[in-house]
Amino acid sequence: MARIQPARARGVRAKLVYHFTRRALVKLSGREPERMLEPLQMFAHSPALLNAYAKLEQATAKLHRVD
Repeated sequence: MARIQPARARGVRAKLVYHFTRRALVKLSGREPERMLEPLQMFAHSPALLNAYAKLEQATAKLHRVD
């Protein structure tokens, strides 16, 4: 069993992050993600870390240098 339990979406920001991430994963993989949100749930223990990770992912998504 994991030492840190996944955080539930407590705030509006975390709920939005979970919603849009889940939607993007369904669009990408074509199926409902079962355990793919666990890293985000771990980052949600520290809202600043979750915010920084979201910004990193958004910046990476904007890059179009490799096909």
